[in-house]
Amino acid sequence: MNLFYKILNPAIACLLRGPLHGIVSGNLMLITFTGRKSGKTYTTPVRYVSKGADVLCFTAPAIPWWRNLVGGAEVDLLIGGKSGRYVATALVDEPERIRENLDHYFSVFPGDAMFYYLKLDRQKKLGPDALRKAMKNMVVIEAKKLP
Repeated sequence: MNLFYKILNPAIACLLRGPLHGIVSGNLMLITFTGRKSGKTYTTPVRYVSKGADVLCFTAPAIPWWRNLVGGAEVDLLIGGKSGRYVATALVDEPERIRENLDHYFSVFPGDAMFYYLKLDRQKKLGPDALRKAMKNMVVIEAKKLP
């Protein structure tokens, strides 16, 4: 799977930066951040959903890039061909905010629940068991636009 992403991610990033970004930019964005230890700049494509003025994205705990965002960090988001500065925070140990953001995400993309082996209730929300499972299988990143 790692080799798959090493090939796919640069291709998606190129597409998102180019004139044909509209093909995938409806639900994919680029997040660019600085490594806390290395000081290097990294860019990765992720699926996102807007929530008011905020932007939410999600990743698997095993993919460690999100650790650079614990406690908050300035990032650049390329959404729909437009770049903006945000403060992004990987939410850990905040079950209510995580639940609220996951409920919003799954209300927009209910079909994604199956990729995380989750069952949603009739209102397309996570029940208590599904929330516990989601919190083990997903990391929520919340980004707020800088003025």
